[in-house]
Amino acid sequence: MLAACASGGSETQTSYSLTQNGTESTIIFYATGDKVTKQAVENTIDYEGSGLADKETAESTLGPLVGQFQGIEGVEHSIEYGDTTAVETMTVDYSVANLQEVAELLGSSYSDTDNASAVSLKKSVELLEKSGYTKVK
Repeated sequence: MLAACASGGSETQTSYSLTQNGTESTIIFYATGDKVTKQAVENTIDYEGSGLADKETAESTLGPLVGQFQGIEGVEHSIEYGDTTAVETMTVDYSVANLQEVAELLGSSYSDTDNASAVSLKKSVELLEKSGYTKVK
């Protein structure tokens, strides 16, 4: 995601997905004009495909990630562990979240967060497409 300032129009929903290294990732942006208002992420992690031996290994490897998201205003994060896959979900409400604080989280990519007041949908989509994500129809 990259930051910018623009708004206007009604809210839209744009989804992108990528399957890589045993993980299927879906990112949904909710935006008004170019301004992202909310972002939802769901990662389905196949233990075998991602090199995790079993549920216990996944819990010990992925579990510490949950702590870094706790107490961040506007961010909800959880991981549900099944027998062969784990499902990680995260939602960021940009009307509440502090961009600088969110930018420090693992997996976040922002530019110029010191002066940013919003996340640009256009720039976020460009970054995702460069990373191999495809738009979900």
